[in-house]
Amino acid sequence: MKKLFGQIVRFAFVGGLSTGIDFGLFLFATEIMGIPYYVSNVISFMVSLTVSYILSMRYVFKAKEGESRARQAAMFFALSIIGLVLNQLILVLLTDVLGVYYVLSKVTAIAVVMVWNFVSKKLYYEGK
Repeated sequence: MKKLFGQIVRFAFVGGLSTGIDFGLFLFATEIMGIPYYVSNVISFMVSLTVSYILSMRYVFKAKEGESRARQAAMFFALSIIGLVLNQLILVLLTDVLGVYYVLSKVTAIAVVMVWNFVSKKLYYEGK
């Protein structure tokens, strides 16, 4: 239990940093650069994903034994792309269909996808 708690704390730190990058870049691209929010979302997500991968594999998740780094990276990104699809669907559904302010939609999408990211990667990397 103590090991899991430590892992959750490290995940929260890495996730917090990645979320800050995602949200900050999302707002900058949308508000300052005038990029449509749904395009800004993809850009900011991919940048934060790269940071998350580097930090997660170093500090949060143990690599699977006997698996190449290329395969580990491919799986990390594949699971994260599912997260991006969820993120984008939530963002567009809340904003365009339900009329929620896009910033609040982004916050909601981040919260949902954060859970997906932790659970999916923990199950893949550690099989638990």
